[in-house]
Amino acid sequence: MVSRQVILTAVLISFLLHLTVLSFGKDIPRNAIFLDSIYQELVQARREKNDVALANLYFQLAEYQEYVMENPEKAFGNYVSAKQYFELQNDELKVNLINRKIAKRYEKSELYDQAIKLYQKLINFYRSIGDKRSEALVLHDLAECFKRKGEPDRMVEYLNKSLALNIYVQDTSLMILHLFDKVQAHLLLNELDSALVNSTKALNLSIKINDKSKSSESNYYIGYINYLLKKADIAERFFRKSLLESEGETYSEIRKKAFFYMGELFLDQELHQSATYYLKKYNEVSDSIFARNKRELLENLTIKFESNERKKDIKLLELEKETIIQRALQQQNLVYFLLGGLGLLLVFVYTIIRFYTAKIRTEQIVSDQQTEINNQKIRELESAIKINSMQSMLVGQEKERERISKDLHDSLGGLLSTVKLQFEQLQNRIFGNHTPAEYAQASRLLDSAIEEVRSISRNLQPVALKKLGLVPALKDLINRFDGEGYPEVILQTYDVPNKIDSMVSLSVFRIIQELLNNTIKHGKADEILIQINGEKEELIVQYEDDGIGFDPEGGIKKGMGLDNIQSRINYLKGTISIESKMGEGLYVRFNVPCDLQEAELPAL
Repeated sequence: MVSRQVILTAVLISFLLHLTVLSFGKDIPRNAIFLDSIYQELVQARREKNDVALANLYFQLAEYQEYVMENPEKAFGNYVSAKQYFELQNDELKVNLINRKIAKRYEKSELYDQAIKLYQKLINFYRSIGDKRSEALVLHDLAECFKRKGEPDRMVEYLNKSLALNIYVQDTSLMILHLFDKVQAHLLLNELDSALVNSTKALNLSIKINDKSKSSESNYYIGYINYLLKKADIAERFFRKSLLESEGETYSEIRKKAFFYMGELFLDQELHQSATYYLKKYNEVSDSIFARNKRELLENLTIKFESNERKKDIKLLELEKETIIQRALQQQNLVYFLLGGLGLLLVFVYTIIRFYTAKIRTEQIVSDQQTEINNQKIRELESAIKINSMQSMLVGQEKERERISKDLHDSLGGLLSTVKLQFEQLQNRIFGNHTPAEYAQASRLLDSAIEEVRSISRNLQPVALKKLGLVPALKDLINRFDGEGYPEVILQTYDVPNKIDSMVSLSVFRIIQELLNNTIKHGKADEILIQINGEKEELIVQYEDDGIGFDPEGGIKKGMGLDNIQSRINYLKGTISIESKMGEGLYVRFNVPCDLQEAELPAL
């Protein structure tokens, strides 16, 4: 019969364990007393053969060893013991809770097949009981396992399943993990604006649920993105927030990276004393993480190669050892000789194993570094090919526009002008000064056709851009929209350099032309303001209207030309931001270099 005192004590210990884990081991005497009480209750529960208490006590001991003592090897053994006792009670929830911990341990030990099997069983179990939240979390764990195994297709498959399920569950912690996945993907693609948006969303959610660990990671990503954008003040502020919220986390990779980039920021500012402080902190955290990883590696190897067959071999060795000890009583001198020789052999074998282990580890590090270098070269080559393709497309478009413009202006425009001249001569010859209304109407239509051909020709290839430059060409463009039915267009320029790369001028002209056409066709605006500033070898262009705007979350309508605008900005290695709300108009800001050569674009 279960002792009431034992059950009450187990409940009390569970409560104390919860408090202790939250304190992260700050109260050392209390932890020591707590651990001693667990061992005492284990002895009593074994004596009474109390399976219920044994299950709970082994589980509490494993939790304490993992989160407070940071000894996952001992914790693993006690999790397995707790699982066996929970299985005797048919407590499937606790069994599967431990199975998830065991699966994570297998994953860290690179026993991916065993981990995947356990994750699949967990998914089926949580699906059978209708626990969608736990199912979504395990799906995310399985995606991470395939990521570590090096199977990106399977990772994406299960990540999408987790995302789809979380739409119904709305688990905030899982939402944050998904946002971190998106941030990492955007950073790999150098989509810094998208990465910054998702990092900010993750930070807001982390603050909402008061999760300092996730808040620290979110602040780090925001700081890192601003570091890449050369916004040192903003980057420093968010790195400091990340370090403050991760204080006390000895083995935090995020904390290590934040220290490193803080040091880099101060090095860039030539503040060597501050840089030395943060880089020293970076080295301290790196050393702690390295020591922990080394310890975990040894523990993982123990788990990885531990099996029932090895246990049998150990028992056989123990029996053989007992036999040798018994024989040693009769043949002491011979045994001493054998033991001495065996000791020398073990030392020799140990030395050989250690030498080759270090050699293999060194070769693996060199191989990994070479692989990373090759991957970086491939990424750079892909980026160069993509930019060159985009350059070829834009140059081809402009050449085709120029050809069509010349054909319209020289061929069709000249032909229409000739027709107009002959038309007027025929008019004077036949009707004199008394022209019929129909004939006059035909003449006006011919004038309209000639003017339309000239307008199309100017739109296709702005002559003023080549002859006069960017600002006069834009003024000529704006003058075409001067009249009733068009919005008022205001152009303001400040310190715009006279020397601007021809492709940059043409691209800026095309972007503003596209925005004007969009506003006139779709925006229903009364006023448009265009500002162009020249600042530090780049152009800063701001475009604003007071039209009806659009909802970015509802999707941008096709045909508005924003994809073409984004392609031109990417080609010029510039940046662009678009802000709009329904009924609040449109605001666009983009920065582009004045000289393509200084932007380090690849040559065609």
